[in-house]
Amino acid sequence: RELLRLLPLGNDFLRHLQFMHPLIRQQESARTSLMIVARDLPQMLSGNDIDELHAEWRMYENENIPDEWYEQVNVTSESPQTTRYYSVDHYWKHVLSIKNSSGNVKFVVLGKLVKSLLSLSHGNSDIESDLSENEMFVTDDRSSLNIATINGLRATKEGVRFYGAGKVHEVPVSKALVDSIDLAYTRYSTDQEKTQKIIKDKEALNASVQLLKENELRLAENEQKLIDEQKSLQNELDNASKMLDEANYRLQAAITAKNFGDIKTAHLLIESVSKKMGFLRTQLRRNSDYLSEIRKKLRYE
Repeated sequence: RELLRLLPLGNDFLRHLQFMHPLIRQQESARTSLMIVARDLPQMLSGNDIDELHAEWRMYENENIPDEWYEQVNVTSESPQTTRYYSVDHYWKHVLSIKNSSGNVKFVVLGKLVKSLLSLSHGNSDIESDLSENEMFVTDDRSSLNIATINGLRATKEGVRFYGAGKVHEVPVSKALVDSIDLAYTRYSTDQEKTQKIIKDKEALNASVQLLKENELRLAENEQKLIDEQKSLQNELDNASKMLDEANYRLQAAITAKNFGDIKTAHLLIESVSKKMGFLRTQLRRNSDYLSEIRKKLRYE
C-alpha cells in the first residue's frame, strides 16, 4: 500500500516507456508508446528525427535479436532450469551496437532516444539538494522559514552566483540594483506594518471573544442562581398556601363552635399568611423578570 502511494504508477510518460521491453518490440502497442514518448520530447527530436525514428523502429522490429541478449538461463542440479532476464540497459547495449552493411551504427535516432530515457533520474537527489541548500539558511538567529523568506534567500543567492560568480563583492552595483534594494526595504516595512496590524487585530479579537465568554459565564451563573431562588420561593409559596388552607379550616371550625378565641387566632394567622404570600408572589414576579432579561441577553450574545 505504501508503494502504491509513493510510486508514480499513474504517470503516463513512465507507462509508455515499456516500449523498451525486449519481449514486446513487435507489438503494435510498443510502436504507439514509442511515438508518444518521442513527441513528448520536442526539445530532443525534431520532425525529421521522428520520421527517421519510425523507420528505424520498423527495422528494429524485423531485426534478428538473439535471446541471449536479454535472457540468462541457470541450470543447477538442485533446481530445474530457470530463466532470468538481464537489465534493460544490458539488452540495449547490444541492440545499439548493431551496425549496417556500411559499418555504421544502424539505430542512430533510436539510440539517441533510448540512451536519454535510460539516463533519466529516478531518485530524489533534486529534493535532497534543495533541502540541504535550505538548511544552510537556518542561522543561529533562526531565520523565518516561510515560503516567501526561503524564495527570497534562494533568489538572492542565485543572483550572486549568476552576476558575481558566487562572490558578493563581484556583483556589479547599478542604479537599478540600488532602486531594487530601496523598493525591497519599502515593501518589507509595509509588510511588517501589515503583519503588526494583523497581530493587533487578532489580539483585540481574542480579547473581545474572551470578554464575551466571561460575560456569558457570568450571566449563566446569575441565571442558575435565579432559578435556584425561584424554586425556593415557589416552595415557600406552596407551604404558605397550605398554611392558608389550614387557617381557613380552623376559622370555619371556630365559627361553627362559636369559639371567639379561636376565631381571632385564625384571623391573625390568615392575615399573616396572606401578607407572606403577597410578598412571595412579588419576589417571584421580580425573579421571573430578571430571568427573562438574562435569557434575552444570552440569546442575543
